[in-house]
Amino acid sequence: MDKDGKIEERIELSKEIRKAEKPRKSDDEIYNYFFKNLNANGVEYNYVRDLDKKLSSEEIIKRLAGGDMTKGSCASVGLAYIGQKQGWDVLDFRDGQSRIFFSCSANLFKLSKTNGIRSLRADGKSSMTVGNRLLKQIEADKEYYLCVGKHASIVRKTDTGKLQYLELQSSSHNGWIDFDGNPKYTLHERFGCTTTSDRGASSYFDFMIDIAESDFKTQDFKSLLGYINTANSEQRKGTHGTIK
Repeated sequence: MDKDGKIEERIELSKEIRKAEKPRKSDDEIYNYFFKNLNANGVEYNYVRDLDKKLSSEEIIKRLAGGDMTKGSCASVGLAYIGQKQGWDVLDFRDGQSRIFFSCSANLFKLSKTNGIRSLRADGKSSMTVGNRLLKQIEADKEYYLCVGKHASIVRKTDTGKLQYLELQSSSHNGWIDFDGNPKYTLHERFGCTTTSDRGASSYFDFMIDIAESDFKTQDFKSLLGYINTANSEQRKGTHGTIK
């Protein structure tokens, strides 16, 4: 290899090293808050690499899903799905401080307010009312990240008008699951929504992100996923895991 070739090689290596370092600063103040808190809490950063080739939705589901052996990774595995759709190699079911951070409704709410994200909201005195009104805003053939009640999941409406949510935490039945004929039943049974008044908490914190209309293909979001990304052998999922 000639001298110029060696210099180029060192430059590329230097770029890779910088990428692997924990992010510390962003032009978006919310991401600054995320990085500061994640680093302060000692959450391991696992750099997210690009996939060798873009995967189909079915391939992504197969890679990500499994019986959840953590205390509940619905929010973070949903974000990992969005990352996979961008063409990134990101896995989840890490648990620990990572899961605690990404399962916090206040942090998810902040994420929905970051630059480039199109979030939908709804008024209502209970999580059931808010959830039902959010579902009514879903357009056919588009995917959304729904965070309502006690659960977060990717949802969609088929071209025949059928509402579905993406199950990623089951030990045996993962993939797209139909909402019951009465969506409120599924909102109660899977999302933990209730008709009890929450004094506006759901109206404020619960949301639904239009994935197609949002810009997730940013370095900030990719860096954030580094705090979710988990080595394949360290994923806490399996046949003894359960939906949460």
